[in-house]
Amino acid sequence: MSARQLLLTSRCSLLDHLLGEDPTPAEDEMDQIDLNGSWGLGWSDGTRKIAARPLLDATDGPFLATATVPGEVHLDLIAAGLLDEPNLGLTTARSRWVDDTVWWYHRDVVVPPELAGRRVWLHFGQLDLVARVFVNGRPAGEHANAFRPFRTEVTELIHEGENHLAVELQARHGGIDKAAILTGKDDDWNRHKRPWHRKPSYQWGWDWSSRYLNVGIGGDARLVVAHSDLLVGRAVPLADVDADLATGIVRARVELENVGTDPIGATIRAGVAGVTGRADVEVAPGEGVYEVVLTVEHPELWWPNGQGPQTLHDLDVEVEWDGRVERRCSVIGFRRIEIDQSPHPGGGRYFTVVVNNRPVFCKGANIAPLDSIPHRIDRARYERLIELAVESNFTFFRVNGVGLYESDDFYELCDRAGILVWQDFTFACSWYPAEDRAFLEDVRAEATWQVRRLASHPSLAIWCGQNESEWMQRTPDAGADPLPDYHVFHLLLPSVLEAEDPSRYYAPCSPHSPGTTAYPNDDHVGTQHPWHIGMGNWDIRDYRQSPARFAAEGGVLGPTSLPTLREIVEDHDHPQASIGWHTHDNWIAQPGDTRPAIPDEMLLQVMGVSSADLDVEQYAYWGGLLQSEGLREYVENYRRRRPDSGAAVFWAFNDSWPTTRSWTTVDYYQRRTPGFWAVRRAMAPVSVVVARTGDVVEVFGVNDTPADVTGELEYGFFRTDGPGSARTATVTLPANSSAVVATLGPWEGDPVSSVAFAALRRDGELDARSRLILPLHRELDWAPAGEPKVVLGDGVATFQSDVFVLGVCLDLDGDRALADNMFDLWPGMPYSIPWPFADAPRILHTGNPRS
Repeated sequence: MSARQLLLTSRCSLLDHLLGEDPTPAEDEMDQIDLNGSWGLGWSDGTRKIAARPLLDATDGPFLATATVPGEVHLDLIAAGLLDEPNLGLTTARSRWVDDTVWWYHRDVVVPPELAGRRVWLHFGQLDLVARVFVNGRPAGEHANAFRPFRTEVTELIHEGENHLAVELQARHGGIDKAAILTGKDDDWNRHKRPWHRKPSYQWGWDWSSRYLNVGIGGDARLVVAHSDLLVGRAVPLADVDADLATGIVRARVELENVGTDPIGATIRAGVAGVTGRADVEVAPGEGVYEVVLTVEHPELWWPNGQGPQTLHDLDVEVEWDGRVERRCSVIGFRRIEIDQSPHPGGGRYFTVVVNNRPVFCKGANIAPLDSIPHRIDRARYERLIELAVESNFTFFRVNGVGLYESDDFYELCDRAGILVWQDFTFACSWYPAEDRAFLEDVRAEATWQVRRLASHPSLAIWCGQNESEWMQRTPDAGADPLPDYHVFHLLLPSVLEAEDPSRYYAPCSPHSPGTTAYPNDDHVGTQHPWHIGMGNWDIRDYRQSPARFAAEGGVLGPTSLPTLREIVEDHDHPQASIGWHTHDNWIAQPGDTRPAIPDEMLLQVMGVSSADLDVEQYAYWGGLLQSEGLREYVENYRRRRPDSGAAVFWAFNDSWPTTRSWTTVDYYQRRTPGFWAVRRAMAPVSVVVARTGDVVEVFGVNDTPADVTGELEYGFFRTDGPGSARTATVTLPANSSAVVATLGPWEGDPVSSVAFAALRRDGELDARSRLILPLHRELDWAPAGEPKVVLGDGVATFQSDVFVLGVCLDLDGDRALADNMFDLWPGMPYSIPWPFADAPRILHTGNPRS
């Protein structure tokens, strides 16, 4: 048995067991000729060139470098010593010549005589971006979409023996003869006509990423040889559960392509969870999807994180025709996902994700691509990302349209971790050339490919057409004039989903206000991006009044981890004077013509601290404390409003490259930023939130678990310089809900010297706590923090202070999995955390004014 036959047999053993058969795979080792590995890399800048034509001879000289396929040109140039690592210094600016260059990939391939007379296709998993493909010097096809593969038949171009393959690639359209599409954003985007380019938008440069246009053969390369006129593609199953959760329905779908002229009879068999089925089909000429429907009674269900187990099932599919058999394997989960948009009694509509008939509050963040060069994102980095998300108590990711259709690794890990995923189609902050028929057909092919690739994943909950484009085109005062690319997101993409994934919810844009004809960011219906705070409004307390039904994007800028800051900036004493600081800074954070930098203004207005006076470590602390407070306000506000609000999803979880300031709680090197722990506390499954509604101070008990929680609540007011008044009560937090569990009444004492608090204990152990400060932090009547007491014993560190201490910082490096950090101390109330480390905890900074 060949290695490939062994792989097929081991991965599809379930169907053998169910059917009692041992079919013979249809293909042998010669079905595919692997083209991965080393290729020669040529280039042309328009005047000078090396190996820059379809068919080479001895006059072309040596290649510029060796290219690795799959791979990316920048990585090949780095390996050859011709380019520096893009994350360092000004390398991204010095690398612009790469996307101004025409690149040529070359390699020879030997076709053995036994394949003579068979039909042959050339396949590239990804060509980024503008490609012309040649076989033996003759044109084989063109392609300009990094989001779907390239395949072309080369039977007439290839021959027995040695053949030469060449691919010309450009990172972008050179001198594109298309009309400019206004983006409302950056001049560079308009100059290069970004909306025409089907590649990740963030590579053109975003506020949180540097411009770094990738180019290369980014997917597997191979020659595929047909044994017959029937080609078996991917298994693309769909799984769902009926309304009473008693019956699972699997549409075991498989792609079949008849490359001949006559119909071909075939039998499809499938098996999952002990159930098998078959269908006899007639495959018409052309490509299509054919299926077997399986019914599974009382299936084990898949649940989101914290709601139940993430049960997954192996699905095996085989196709038999003309005495041949091919198999495909997949993994599915049985779950039912709906979006409750029923009328809200206060006006508008709810927006609640309901999984298996249970409402789920979506806690999490948008994710950015994990690297400026996606090709070097490996599974280990995704595993670390998901680990940190689970540590943060996430249940939800939004994959923003600025980035990628996320990878198979990402979705497989989300399936296993129980993290729900919202996936944007890759359109963002522009309007697109919808009048161009070729562009529309390319988008349809792209969407079909990606929907089929991802639809089997139980973690995938929501599809969305694009990010913020409609919002950019309409203001609250705008009328209902038709948008120039309306039909892409309201007609074309929905038609693809109706055919390929009809059961999942689809929103044409985010933010989106369904049922309205004008402003897409209406707080009371659909999804919202509450950027009215953090972009220009520095007062983070205003989050407390935001009634957004489903906050899908918003945030506060803050610093990255201290080691990353130190790597970037040259002058650690005056970091903002460093060219590295400004190169790696978020461009929204940079000062405008008439205003200071937004995070600097926020730090001054909220905390009373001037960033110009801070060295790099001090900035990491104070900027991190500000972001911690802002993200805490964001998350706590929406969680306490449940079910009126259905999500607290912020921008963003991670960085694509090393930054000085960003929106994230995990930096490029996957270190925790100073803001990480505030988000983790705010998203804990069981929480309390102190809030003022009108003139009354209340304590909300927030419980995201499927069981009621009962505990002892201590609540009241303390003074900044010492204890105050407190009460206790036994309270029950209902399952999967938020409810007022105690009322403090009107504020007690002077707000500038008093703080409202609540602490929930179960079985004597602290479970959650919250505090409310009414004035700005700089306006509070602070007592000096002094030296809080730290006692270490039996693997537990206990901290205590006689006065209120803000933001006790134990670590700014972000590598250690501390149980807590950047936490407060309340007067006379000990606070304990596990401490499994050999060294004793050391308080590095506190947020009380420095004496």
